[in-house]
Amino acid sequence: MLYYCIVPVRYTSLVVDEPKHLVIAQYLRKYPETMEFFKRQIAVGHEIILDNGAYEFGSPMERDEYYKVIEELKPQIVVAPDSWKNAKETIVLHDEFKRWKIEKGYDEKGNYNFVTMSVPQGKTLFEYVDCCQEMDITPSDILGVSVGSWHDKSGIVRAFIAEYLSQHELPKLHMLGLWNAREILRCKELPRVRSVDTSMPFKLAKHGQMFSPEVVNTEKMDFEMVLDDQQIELAEINLERMRNFVESV
Repeated sequence: MLYYCIVPVRYTSLVVDEPKHLVIAQYLRKYPETMEFFKRQIAVGHEIILDNGAYEFGSPMERDEYYKVIEELKPQIVVAPDSWKNAKETIVLHDEFKRWKIEKGYDEKGNYNFVTMSVPQGKTLFEYVDCCQEMDITPSDILGVSVGSWHDKSGIVRAFIAEYLSQHELPKLHMLGLWNAREILRCKELPRVRSVDTSMPFKLAKHGQMFSPEVVNTEKMDFEMVLDDQQIELAEINLERMRNFVESV
């Protein structure tokens, strides 16, 4: 399974050698030095998922501003706009985004292009599945399954959803966020689950905790956190332990 790390804005120097990252558009705009860091990472071949920030901020970045961030950063994967728990609005936002991509000519040979990550939403499992079926999703897309959608600390519910989705003609799955590390083990038998992102190494370090597969952490990432020297050292250890754990699955 592929691992995409998420880093607080002050500690990008700790992830220079990490080949895959997930970044939040709003923080790239607020901190130009963070934008420049990830542009350099892309230039040397690192892979970036650009997220619209709907989970972190309650709504996605404003449409035109998001488009500008995409055009400046040129990430390899872009999370399409979605509306938290709102299936109907998510379908509208998602399909509008796909039309914009076509109008810009990103799918044409020789032009910059990116993979769309579609993130279904819904208040119930039925709404969620209907959203998957109604969105304009193609086989080349990635389907993002958000950890926050189900408020599940056990790591069982989202693994069940991933298994259910894997039985249908849908793209590869990406697990957006991680609360319970054992969820990775539950997904290892699902070939359609390609990857996961998490900020857990830094969230645990902030509390003086070392990563292990038994750990559970449900708090939202503080992208502007400040760590002391001991916490920074622990974050580096956690990054290595997390990467080794995910990639061994």
